[in-house]
Amino acid sequence: KQIEKPTHWCQMPNPLRHRQSFMFSDVLSLAMIIPFILERFLKPYHIKTETLNNWLTTSEIR
Repeated sequence: KQIEKPTHWCQMPNPLRHRQSFMFSDVLSLAMIIPFILERFLKPYHIKTETLNNWLTTSEIR
């Protein structure tokens, strides 16, 4: 299944088939799309409550 991404983003190369052409900018594009992947597939029950509370405490998010 394809992951939905903004239409103005260009097609990212497959790093397994195009190792030589997989440039640093492509890695940054992947880093930009990871939050969309997490938002779509990560559910609250996937994270342990203790871990979430620890993260909130250390990052000082209220």
